Amino acid sequence: RLFLQDVNTNIIPLGGTALAEAIRKGIAAFEADSKNHKAIILITDGENHEDDPLKAAAAAKEQGIVLYTVGVGKKDGSYIRVRDESGQERLLKDRQGQVVKSRLDEITLNKIALETGGLYTPAYDTRWGLEKIYQESIAKIEESTYKTQRVKRYVNRYQIPLFIAMVLIAMEGFWFEKKVTNVRFR
Repeated sequence: RLFLQDVNTNIIPLGGTALAEAIRKGIAAFEADSKNHKAIILITDGENHEDDPLKAAAAAKEQGIVLYTVGVGKKDGSYIRVRDESGQERLLKDRQGQVVKSRLDEITLNKIALETGGLYTPAYDTRWGLEKIYQESIAKIEESTYKTQRVKRYVNRYQIPLFIAMVLIAMEGFWFEKKVTNVRFR
């Protein structure tokens, strides 16, 4: 499981989104022989500046990994605002000094999710769509896993009563021996 506490814009190199590479790195993070349900949640604008993400999604499907995509941004595009080291807000620029405009590509994100049996949801304002993914997909996976793993297991607990019975039988033998030795015949 990954923690998102340290995520910020400084960890992302300039040059655009490489969805296929992100999917491949997600695949590599799982153990190949794991039988658990495996899922990757991609939070992205869906713009792709590298190789085909649908091929990477097909590879994820082969590994039994479900991809859930959360689309961030607007279809017509928007500028990306970042804070520099001094805390000043500015527009993100590429290596050539051009202002970066990010466009939401819902079609690609939907195709990626559908390829693996996942779900696409847009992120609006502060609602990231993660709750929808959890409620409609992941919670159902967890529920079905728990239901199939319920098994009655009987535990043998005969040792304690058996021990008590053996002690009582042994004590009975001592009591009767004393009573028999004290009896006098006439």
